[in-house]
Amino acid sequence: VDKLVVSKMLPLRELGYYTVATTVASIVLMAVAPVHATFFPRFTQMVAAADRKLAQTYHRAAQAVSLIAIPVAGVLCTFSGEVVSVWTREPSVAAETRWLVVLLVSGALFNALVTVPYALQLAHGWTAPALALNACGAVVMVPATIAAVSAAGTAGAAGAWLALHASFLLVGGFVTHRRLLRGEGT
Repeated sequence: VDKLVVSKMLPLRELGYYTVATTVASIVLMAVAPVHATFFPRFTQMVAAADRKLAQTYHRAAQAVSLIAIPVAGVLCTFSGEVVSVWTREPSVAAETRWLVVLLVSGALFNALVTVPYALQLAHGWTAPALALNACGAVVMVPATIAAVSAAGTAGAAGAWLALHASFLLVGGFVTHRRLLRGEGT
């Protein structure tokens, strides 16, 4: 939604900056994809076998994602301008995208952190939370992104994306812990 709204409401140059920042932010998700790919089948096995160590494995997976995603996001946020400058070799692009990268990387971090609760939900065959969150997100995000882009341009779109993924982490994590990991805390 964010890229579609930016493409319709702002000049092509702004869409280009936004796309560069989005590409940098995707590094966070690429970094944790192997953890999801490793633990999801294990969760499924453990759920099928009613393995009592599922919660322990879940926490280990969450720690692995955190140990990977937080430092990657920290480096990308701290050195956002430098990363874009080295990649594009265009200091002007780096200057224009610096804060977009920070916002989008922060959203990608929240998205990465929710991959473990999501994998546990899928292992249990419980798709309702993800479907409900995505449906609500779609309904809320279209007008919210339009309003944010009208008010703040690409930074508004990035802020809306960040807010969406923060809410996915808060709600998705809470619901997962409450139903699937009773007594494990949040």
